[in-house]
This record gives sequence, structure tokens and C-alpha cells, in this order.
Amino acid sequence: MDVRDAGVRGLSAVDRRRLLEGRTDGLSPAGCRLAATLASAEAAWFHGLTVIRFTPMCGVVRYRVYEGELSAGDALLEPGARRVGEVRSVYVLDGRPWVETVGQSHHRSAQAALRVMLRELTGWDARIS
Repeated sequence: MDVRDAGVRGLSAVDRRRLLEGRTDGLSPAGCRLAATLASAEAAWFHGLTVIRFTPMCGVVRYRVYEGELSAGDALLEPGARRVGEVRSVYVLDGRPWVETVGQSHHRSAQAALRVMLRELTGWDARIS
């Protein structure tokens, strides 16, 4: 369970709206952590999918991929947003510390893992810098 999963469940509709509007006044500590996560998330769209990049990483996660074209706020805060994969950091001895959760393959960089995952999900090659 990560910050998004733990925090979104406990948010009221009013707190969700407040976060989407960028207002953090009166939020719980979990809500403030979600606000920081949301502020660091960047959204990009690729062939009907939304790719969220976390800087700094959200726990061990660098990228999350959702169905549809969503804003970062909608992807992270709306309970109905459907996550289809993510790129996460893992501890391994072979020097390939990034795993993408669709094909469960390990890669040397988060970008390489994301490229493979997007190819598996859409059939299209993505340019990730």
C-alpha cells in the first residue's frame, strides 16, 4: 500500500475538491502528503493512456499508467481511475533495478521499463527522455 492508496480512501469529497483546487488549508497529515505527491506528479498522455511521473519518487514508484486521458489530479485522487501498470524500483543483484508490472521484466533504467510497458499495453513505441 502506498501514500496514494492509503490517503485517498480516507478523503472526503470536500478534501478531494480542495486538493484538486490546490488548497491545503485544514487538511489532515495524510491529505498534506497527498498534496505534496500531487504537486510533484507530471502527467503525459500516450495512445489513450495517462502516464504519471513522480519526482521525487512516490515510495518506490517512478511511473504509474492509467486508462484514459486524465489529469494528474484525477488519476491520483479519483477512486474510479483504473491503474494498468507501474514502474517501480526493486533491490536486485544483477544491476537491473527497475521492474515494470505488466510483463514483470527488469530493466537498467526506469525509462527503458516504461518504454517496454507502453509497447506491451498499446503496441506503439514510445520516446521517453
